[in-house]
Amino acid sequence: MTRARVWRLLGWAAALPLVLLGGTLLALSAAPELQERHRLATLLAAFVPFGILVWCLAAVVAAASARGRLARLLCSLCLAAALLQAALAHPPWPRPMSTGGIASLTLLVLNTNFGKADPDALASQLAAERPDVVMLLEVQEPLLTALEKGGALADFRERIGTAPLGYTTMGYESDHGTMVLSRRPLALVEQLPTLNDQYVVRISNAGGDVVFITARPRNPLHEFETWRSDQRLLADAAQRYASEPVVLAGDFAATLDHAPLRRVRELGFKDAAEATGVGWLPTYPSHGALPPVIAIDHVLVGSRLQATAIRTFQIDGTDHLGLVAQLAVP
Repeated sequence: MTRARVWRLLGWAAALPLVLLGGTLLALSAAPELQERHRLATLLAAFVPFGILVWCLAAVVAAASARGRLARLLCSLCLAAALLQAALAHPPWPRPMSTGGIASLTLLVLNTNFGKADPDALASQLAAERPDVVMLLEVQEPLLTALEKGGALADFRERIGTAPLGYTTMGYESDHGTMVLSRRPLALVEQLPTLNDQYVVRISNAGGDVVFITARPRNPLHEFETWRSDQRLLADAAQRYASEPVVLAGDFAATLDHAPLRRVRELGFKDAAEATGVGWLPTYPSHGALPPVIAIDHVLVGSRLQATAIRTFQIDGTDHLGLVAQLAVP
């Protein structure tokens, strides 16, 4: 067997898994109802945007492994699949947008990773951003105590939520705690019937009250059915308040390509990163040597609000990037 033939066979061996993976991601994007049939499908759907890259790599491998008319045909098919994937998936690239409006509310959101976020770094971030509203997810009492002692929360007199001491009665680290802190008057509207604390609160603002819904559903990797139930409850809450100025924000354990967030967006909610032209804003995992690769933390605004800016920030100790969003209230 010649060396050229060996390389061609190796190329075909490499192309096959690429085509299978690309085809799977394309199917999950084209038929999102498939995502909720199995845990593995849900997890794979988080990587739908990478399907574009997978098909492009498949085209390169096909070109190197085939000859003549066959090579052109295979490359064309792979590139067509890449274009279809790009059309179906949430667009990951930034683009110029006219946001208009004047920012009147600043929101800071952070998953604190069981309360392990560095309190000094978080205090510095709060001082630099001066947010009007803060959502702390997976928060625990020791972190809040450290922030209190340093004076970082002195201006946030309005608070709703819980911060566990650190461990459940079963001995596991608690990730249930959620705190909403505000410089402005704050009222509890309802608490969703979920294992993690998820609240609907109303904040008084000069331009009118704004409803904030905190998002922290369970992880589909370990609690798939609970994740599905939590996502339905979040979507139901979004629908109940869609006619008001409303913000749905937090760690959704889902990307914009996942079926649950597609349903929320069909209610008129817009992702702040998309609405401001920032594009793909991955937030997880942020604690390793590599940059985050999936976007599961979001700020979604209803049709009566407008996001004017959004950016990420990093705090040592947590595995999520935080988000700071500026919102214009009509």
